[in-house]
Amino acid sequence: MNDSFENALEFVVELTLPQRQLLLEQQITEESIFALLDEAAITDLFNKRPFVSASIVTKLRLKAFRLWIQEKEDSNIEFELDEFDDDECNAMMKKMSRKSSSSSQKDRNKKSEVKAPDKFNGKQRNWKSWKAEFEAFLAALRGENDTPLSYVIRDEEEITQEELAKLEGPAKEVYNAPLQGTYFEKDNYQVFQ
Repeated sequence: MNDSFENALEFVVELTLPQRQLLLEQQITEESIFALLDEAAITDLFNKRPFVSASIVTKLRLKAFRLWIQEKEDSNIEFELDEFDDDECNAMMKKMSRKSSSSSQKDRNKKSEVKAPDKFNGKQRNWKSWKAEFEAFLAALRGENDTPLSYVIRDEEEITQEELAKLEGPAKEVYNAPLQGTYFEKDNYQVFQ
């Protein structure tokens, strides 16, 4: 098991030595292998002896770690495991909580009460109002990573860290979403199909 992976498991996820040893016995020795585990594999892992008595929070932290790695890999963002700290873990657990408390992606999009705008008629005087309707429509739909689809068409203007820090909720999600990677490619296709 590489040091940074083991350190994250021990000090951030807070796994016990027997729990970390079980991962080693299961040949889960690095983050790229760990990220491959699906929900069934995680459930199977939680049913094994050292995890049966683990707290719910420990299990959530382990799932948050896996999701964090998956998102970094899917976004094609270079990362170091040292970046996964308590704050990142807590943010991922909040994100997991939001995802599990809402209905599935397809159900949300089907239930969306926002009507798609009519096709743009090409008249310049109508552009601003049509654009606003289209952005509102996309903001009401969630993409592959549960981010408002409006991130795909966000303005390319750079936003400062100070301005980003002032944003909250969906607006912050829109500007934090990377414009590259697997999630973006799927969402971009959905917006422009």
